[in-house]
Amino acid sequence: MIRIGLDEAGYGPRLGPLVLAATIWDGPAEEGRPELDEALAPDVGRTRGAALPIDDSKVLYRKRGDLARLETTVLGALAAARGGDGSAPATLGAFAEAVGAEILFGGGPLAPWYEGLGATPLPRAATPEAIAEARDTLRAAADRAGTALVGLRATMLAAPGFNALCAELGNKARAHWRAFGEVLTGSLAEPGVGAAPVVRGVSDRHGGRAYYGDPLASLFPMAPQRALHETPRKSAYELRPAPEQSLTLQFEVDADARFLEVALASCLAKYLRELHTEAINGWFEERQPGIRPTAGYGADANRFIATVEPILAAEGVERGLLVRSR
Repeated sequence: MIRIGLDEAGYGPRLGPLVLAATIWDGPAEEGRPELDEALAPDVGRTRGAALPIDDSKVLYRKRGDLARLETTVLGALAAARGGDGSAPATLGAFAEAVGAEILFGGGPLAPWYEGLGATPLPRAATPEAIAEARDTLRAAADRAGTALVGLRATMLAAPGFNALCAELGNKARAHWRAFGEVLTGSLAEPGVGAAPVVRGVSDRHGGRAYYGDPLASLFPMAPQRALHETPRKSAYELRPAPEQSLTLQFEVDADARFLEVALASCLAKYLRELHTEAINGWFEERQPGIRPTAGYGADANRFIATVEPILAAEGVERGLLVRSR
């Protein structure tokens, strides 16, 4: 059975990209076999003292000083993925290419804080030795469990792309679904995934959305669909993209706390968002030394925007390259 875990980072803030991420796993073979959390324990997962912690990104990354732990998990997992050469990418551009992470800018100009970002050296905080150990730990645990990490994928919406989709589709929930569709269909296009007889995708719930039958029908218009379970906390659907294929998609509150494949997707999304938010902070700090950085949320985002408005004007940078409309 192919297992796909999906999650996002950056749905709520006013600054920085919205990132949708997925992790794709091959096995354990059957639904009745243990979930990945159990199959990979105790060396990998949420177990206290696990050699490779994989958990909700909010657990692994609580403040800026935690980037090394988050980065070790993400780069170690990528190095362990099937089909790779076992090495972690040396630049952010190579990393983005490895996870298929296209930044959707909405057709406008590239924001100046993202210019040359692909050349950013990696790792930023983790050590190569820690990443190699994480890789080896995951590979060994996966081999014992009869599973393999097929790959990681991501899609990012920078502010202009986010604003353009919100204007086109009417609200940010639909913009979020469009990006979700991109990363889900990209995951299904991975070699050996789309033709697998049984595929299960698990996603954290999308904001306040509880029911997904109609948006799934728009994403897979030719696939017969039936609802397996629909409640405010969990909804699940089976689709038949082909006569001999079962694609089950479930959306669950706190899925990142229950499914390791979703937790790793959460880490990937958070890692990409943090590196791009770091680029925003760095660009403005170069022009106004001492400016307090922001994570892009709530009142602190408003504080940062008010502080940098004069810089945007002086540099001739459109506000919409930085600030989301919703």
